Amino acid sequence: MIRCNRTRKTWTYRATCVAWLLCTATLLPVGGVTDARGQELVARLPDSGRPPVPPIDPSATVAAILVERCLTCHNDKKSEGNYSLSTLSRLRKAGDSNREPLVPGQPGAGEFYRRLITEDRSERMPAESEPLSATELQIIHDWIAKGARVPAGWQQQPISQWARAEEKPVLLQHYPKALPIVALAWKNSQTLLTSGYGEVILWSIPGHHLLSRLATSGTQVSDIEISHDGQWLAVTSGQPGARGFVDVWRFTANSIASRVWSGTAADVPSDLAFSPDNTRLAVGYQDGVLQILSLGDGSRVSLDSAKTITPHADAILAVAWSADSQRLMTGSRDRTAKIFDASAVELIANYDRHQRAVGGVAYRGDKPVSLDETGQLRLWSGDDSDRTLAEQANLPRFLEHISADDDWVYIPDGGDVRLLSVERKEIADGKDDKGELKKKTVIKWNESAKLRSSSSAWLLSLSIHQGQVAAGNEAGEVFIWTDRKSDPVHQFLARP
Repeated sequence: MIRCNRTRKTWTYRATCVAWLLCTATLLPVGGVTDARGQELVARLPDSGRPPVPPIDPSATVAAILVERCLTCHNDKKSEGNYSLSTLSRLRKAGDSNREPLVPGQPGAGEFYRRLITEDRSERMPAESEPLSATELQIIHDWIAKGARVPAGWQQQPISQWARAEEKPVLLQHYPKALPIVALAWKNSQTLLTSGYGEVILWSIPGHHLLSRLATSGTQVSDIEISHDGQWLAVTSGQPGARGFVDVWRFTANSIASRVWSGTAADVPSDLAFSPDNTRLAVGYQDGVLQILSLGDGSRVSLDSAKTITPHADAILAVAWSADSQRLMTGSRDRTAKIFDASAVELIANYDRHQRAVGGVAYRGDKPVSLDETGQLRLWSGDDSDRTLAEQANLPRFLEHISADDDWVYIPDGGDVRLLSVERKEIADGKDDKGELKKKTVIKWNESAKLRSSSSAWLLSLSIHQGQVAAGNEAGEVFIWTDRKSDPVHQFLARP
């Protein structure tokens, strides 16, 4: 299953939530957003409901953008250009350019904002990644224009802690606007779960009827995973940079879900994955920690502290199990993908051929596949030989999660889903000493026809179950395809 942990999609959701909350809190439109999508997101909402949450401090919203897009390369341990954004005082201290980064009240006078908006690709930040959206730039511009103020108690705190933990919301019976579907998962061929505001929503397919709703510990749901037998549900939620949660439910025989375990973290966990044998749950965290939960005797969840390690120097962005549940793979911002013996949690392979952060990992058959932020998809050996078997470039240049089965790899790209398979061919490779033809096997990626939605909105989430592909987009729509046919057989607006 593909979830929304990547840069563009996390911020599509976050910008929508911020606008949604601000509009419902004030019943006034938020001005100054220049792109069409941003204008739509902050349009005046009807009086049909408003989330009862406290006002959001603008500096917390700015901090969340910086944590997601900038802090990886500009922190106290790794300060590219000798510039760090770890605290307010560090953000105001010039790097190698010797130009003043931040001039309160004057966004255009500081080097920090200039680097975000420049058309010069050699100077524009983030480097080698997509620029900030118009909505994100407007948020930062307005914060600087109003003096770049932060609450007094935050000035010496790390920027990663500026975004305060959210209070528990009262769930809405009806949504005034559809929210982006940043995560979804099949429970079975007739039941689909989608992300909501502080909840997970269960829908019947193909009727699109709302079956039930499960409240989560945090308001921003970022990941939904269902075990392969449909008996376990795991959800990550929270507020990026402030507090994160993992909730685990157990479904009874009559499909009533009972929460059996909850855990907290300093940030929203990056990714979840159940083992195919339905005995374990792997959790990847922003601080590089990999945690494995044992599902116990089927009625409880226990945390085995011996199965908690820190194998990466930066955030773990994706986790995936092999089909036999013996191996566990991780992808990280530190530009590596690693494979572990799942029982002993011992390193088997370290693949470091990536040029940027690894946002997606999966197993295609018995071979690992990984996708990095440059849009490079690689099939590799999965052992200590570190061999690349096949490469495909020109894929989405984002921190995409990927999904795979024995035959196909699925990658969302705009409003479409791209399908890639592996072709093996034997070709002539000269002659041997006896003059007989030699052959070698060549492996390459082949791309099939795309699965197309009827919307121009970006797809944010993807789940595959027994030939059915479900995807959710930023407009709150869900599309379902079968048998890899290009046109969806079902689509609906997942809005209570």
